[in-house]
Amino acid sequence: TSLSFTAISESKSFSISSNTAWTISESLSWLSVSSTSGSNNSTIAVTCDANTTTTTRTGTISISGIGVSTQSISIAQAAGSATLSVSPLNLSFGAPGGNQTLNIKSNLVWSVSESLDWLSVNLNSGSNDGQVAITCANNPQTTNRTGNITVAAPGVTSQVITVTQSGVAPVVNVSPTAL
Repeated sequence: TSLSFTAISESKSFSISSNTAWTISESLSWLSVSSTSGSNNSTIAVTCDANTTTTTRTGTISISGIGVSTQSISIAQAAGSATLSVSPLNLSFGAPGGNQTLNIKSNLVWSVSESLDWLSVNLNSGSNDGQVAITCANNPQTTNRTGNITVAAPGVTSQVITVTQSGVAPVVNVSPTAL
């Protein structure tokens, strides 16, 4: 006997026909049963938590009773969808530069890339949820500069973060100030 679940949280049931006391055992952290023991006939609800991983989950529920063979129910739950989201998608720095953080929500292995000589990241890769520190150097020019950071993972659309840094205010100094 088997029960198959989709990746979302859902419940299904199975029936026990018995004329003796029985117990149910399972050790799956993502699954629960409505009752772990009883006698005679019963209907048992099985509830699976949402599968947020990209891997199919499997396990077994065992029903045993005095003087009878143990019965097993195979459980399978479909993999969750691959996800990757990054926030914020726009970073702005003043001319002095500074530090900001990207928040990554994912169930995948991801990579971070940028090729700007005025920007650096503290991580080039990670997995699942994480944070990446962005450091922006001083902009001594009077013009603004922009660039991109890309966070990529297999099977999903890459997230492109636009980084903008303002230039310094134009200044003209004359020396000596008095003649």
